[in-house]
Amino acid sequence: MENLVIIENSANFDPKDIDEIQLSIGWTEQKYIDAAPLYSHYDMFRSYDYVAIAKIGEKTIGVLHAFSDRDNFATSYLYGIMVHKDYQRKGVGRALMNAFNKRFAHTTTWVVTPISKNRDAVAFLEKFGFIENSKNFTICSRKRVPRININE
Repeated sequence: MENLVIIENSANFDPKDIDEIQLSIGWTEQKYIDAAPLYSHYDMFRSYDYVAIAKIGEKTIGVLHAFSDRDNFATSYLYGIMVHKDYQRKGVGRALMNAFNKRFAHTTTWVVTPISKNRDAVAFLEKFGFIENSKNFTICSRKRVPRININE
């Protein structure tokens, strides 16, 4: 996608854009947005070890957030990825995942979500080397790739 920029570990986003993304994909309702102060998005993102933000100009159109071992050595946990409905299937999610994988390819990455009829999410993760591991939860993992040059 032209003019797409991925910004890592930055609070350079408008909280209203996050609300708009969540509304567009059905992750929240307007009544909950109206009840939460805008700074709550910043508080939420400060709790993650890694955040990637997809932007076109000043507009945030996608977000990926994850946790990792404190030393970033062996394990990471992809907590969530969301892309505004109007920008889905245009390479935004792929760009976010590529940024994440570049940073955490050396870790075994886990994604755990409740059982869902949304097979699109698992199909998306499989494109990046994840495999489904459970019948009770959607648990996907990608084996770590050992670093050859630690200065990269």
